[in-house]
Amino acid sequence: MNSLNLMANKLELFYICSININKLLIMKKPILFLLCFCSYLFTYADTEPNNDTPSGEDIIAQNGNVTGTTTAGNYDFYELITTGDGNITVTLDAATSSYMAVHLYDSAGTQALGSITANSGAGPVSFTVYQLGEGKYYIATQGNGTDSYTVSNSVDLLATPNDVEPNNSYATALPILRMTLHADT
Repeated sequence: MNSLNLMANKLELFYICSININKLLIMKKPILFLLCFCSYLFTYADTEPNNDTPSGEDIIAQNGNVTGTTTAGNYDFYELITTGDGNITVTLDAATSSYMAVHLYDSAGTQALGSITANSGAGPVSFTVYQLGEGKYYIATQGNGTDSYTVSNSVDLLATPNDVEPNNSYATALPILRMTLHADT
């Protein structure tokens, strides 16, 4: 079932509940009202119901974690903003009955910088990408079934940040002087 169908089902359930709210309250049946309302609230178990694209709506804190549920073929993207240059370790702990993967993408969400997969019963898996600059990254989970997961990140800030040099292109390259070595005689 795709996300549009799920949203339509949720809206339909909300509409049914809103029509019956007055009837249930007038009939003094608060338990039925409560059950109807709770079924609307818990239609989705996912803690972040987005997204197959990096949208920046869902944020994972630096050195933080999030939990969610993924469905077959869908991605869940989380935006990670680092406060300095460093190494990023991403860990996936999935209660998977099949295959699940986690990826680290660049600030555009298009270039995969690292990834790892977890198979049934594999336990937590992790990978590290070294020497990354300060800024925005995306962490994405991908499943082959309906699976719950916890994804976390650990940012190990570098003691000496990556250098910003004036010669990072051909046009600004510094010349290497030719040296002649002389043997002592």
